[in-house]
Amino acid sequence: MPVIPASGIADYMGNKTVIAIDGDSACLMRLGALYTLTQRRPSNLCYIVLDNEANESTGGQCNSLGESRLFGVMDNLYPTEKVNSPEAMAAALHKFRQSRPTSRFT
Repeated sequence: MPVIPASGIADYMGNKTVIAIDGDSACLMRLGALYTLTQRRPSNLCYIVLDNEANESTGGQCNSLGESRLFGVMDNLYPTEKVNSPEAMAAALHKFRQSRPTSRFT
């Protein structure tokens, strides 16, 4: 689900965790959404960006997200975590859950 609808759902869901998953190219196309997230800072929204360095929906052209400074900028504005394995993803989601002790993970 794109991040902006997920952000609205997070507002509506209150203390329940909402997870938005986007590809890296989709993330690049939604830079305004990222800015909105950094301003609103919904504590129950976990935004996952899958970085395969390509735009799969239009033939797999390379993108430049990995080479950009976007994640460095985001890390200064909103907590980020880079993972490269299923185990690291599970640990990052666990860390997110623990940072919100009153939430219910659904």
